[in-house]
Amino acid sequence: MTTAPRNHALTPAIKTNVIRLWEHARGDGVTDDTEAVRKVIAMATRMGGATILCGGKERVYLIGGETATYGTFNGVGGPFAFKRGVIRLYSNLHFSGEGAKFLLSGGRREPGGLFYHPFWEDKAAAQNVSFVGIDIDGNIQNQHITPSRAGSVDGDQWQHGHGVLCLRARNWYFERCTVHGFRGAGINLDGVGIKILHCTFYDNFSHDIGGGQNDAEIAYNTFKDGVADSRWVAALDIEKLEAHVPIINVRIHHNVFDFRQGYAPPERTPKFASDSKEALAARTHYRRAVTFSFFYEGFPNNIYNGTMHTIAFTDNTVYQGCIDAFNWCDVDISRNTIINTYENLEGAALANPNAVTVSQAANNKSKTPWVVGLRGATIRDNRISHDIDGFAILVDRYEDIDVGGGAIKNARSAGIRINACAGLISDLTITNTGRAEIDLPPDRAGELSSAVVVFGDLGDGLTIRKVNAVDTRDGARRRLRHIVYANVSGTPPTRIEDCRGTNLLGAPVRDVNGTTRPSGIVANPAVASANESWWDRIRAVLCPKARASLRG
Repeated sequence: MTTAPRNHALTPAIKTNVIRLWEHARGDGVTDDTEAVRKVIAMATRMGGATILCGGKERVYLIGGETATYGTFNGVGGPFAFKRGVIRLYSNLHFSGEGAKFLLSGGRREPGGLFYHPFWEDKAAAQNVSFVGIDIDGNIQNQHITPSRAGSVDGDQWQHGHGVLCLRARNWYFERCTVHGFRGAGINLDGVGIKILHCTFYDNFSHDIGGGQNDAEIAYNTFKDGVADSRWVAALDIEKLEAHVPIINVRIHHNVFDFRQGYAPPERTPKFASDSKEALAARTHYRRAVTFSFFYEGFPNNIYNGTMHTIAFTDNTVYQGCIDAFNWCDVDISRNTIINTYENLEGAALANPNAVTVSQAANNKSKTPWVVGLRGATIRDNRISHDIDGFAILVDRYEDIDVGGGAIKNARSAGIRINACAGLISDLTITNTGRAEIDLPPDRAGELSSAVVVFGDLGDGLTIRKVNAVDTRDGARRRLRHIVYANVSGTPPTRIEDCRGTNLLGAPVRDVNGTTRPSGIVANPAVASANESWWDRIRAVLCPKARASLRG
């Protein structure tokens, strides 16, 4: 039976030409089907494209062939051959199944990938490739991985054998696939017109989906834990690899990122050898759900050049994870639910302690100490419970920010931290944030125990409006000191308007330099009833607009 994709147009050749893979390969999970699969792909390519029917769950195509390599790279113990994959992909291929599996054979040392396109050798893009209803299995539990040594990232860790690899992709589509068990990424694509919908990912060491993608949609997927440590980098690593190549219009929505059961790899604690007891004990459930990043050199002279903009991470659910965006303009992180319980992140690399970070990331070789020209960060209507030693939201050096709506609970280093930004914070409630600041001098009290903390100025200034800061705890358990802690110059102005504080340890506003413009500030000493749920307590003090956003 042909399984047509729901949201992807097939070329006429792919619709017309149909090949049944099981007529050429055994698919019994025992026989090596590498050459049979290669021959079928070659047949489809000679036809100008084809649908390759792969069958149901009873079909397991064992891929035991040699891994293709190209060139070398240096690393600890290197140089190494740069591994690609076993099955080469071409344009105009549609793999259609109802659970059929492609299984990478076990017993490989530092395994490479499974499906690949030779992007360095073949300068032409691979177009119109799709996988629907396919299980792509890297079999990581039966591979041989060399542990990394203490204090280093060994070269073999960078082999990153991917489930599907193409860095010149055009119009690639995945639907109802399961991709798991790879040393690198499940799917690693650079290109234009990428859609990954209704898929499931687990047990991928580096990341589940990666690459620099334009006009991409990643939606309705499940990112979960299996039997192997996973996500050394993130579930999603949307990464700009070359300064001149733009990445624009990436939409990530309605996914579930659930990291509560498994662990990050022990390689994320680099001061220990990855096979040591110390590294295993230091693993955390907490990992990045997504990192939008700029790899290598950054922007020339740390000046934003217009090549990274319009990304949206919306309507997702995240357990034990964070969201990072570095050096992007027009970022939208809205209507997400993020729930993080306490873990000690000390010594863990690639684990941002903030639930949401939108920040500049400077090239340290430049004379300019930070990236200039970043603007457009919308972070609205999120529900965040973040019992971690970090901020619920941090924004660093952006103009035109819009942060608000929804509710924040529990962040141990203040609810929102703003560094030199211009824009608006409004219409939200922040409850039970902050920590005991025994490590800070008295004149800095409030930096880590306020609902909103602001340092520095930018552009047309910042307005903080209708923020409700609530501490429902009593006695020595209280931590929330101020609605706003501000250390700003006053030029441009920082306005604090119509904010409310309940059960605070200090004054509603701590203005270090006496330069803010407060008005309409209300402080309420009452403690909420311990019998109410925390959402009930939030709703009781919300402004009408924010209360409406939480109905249901």
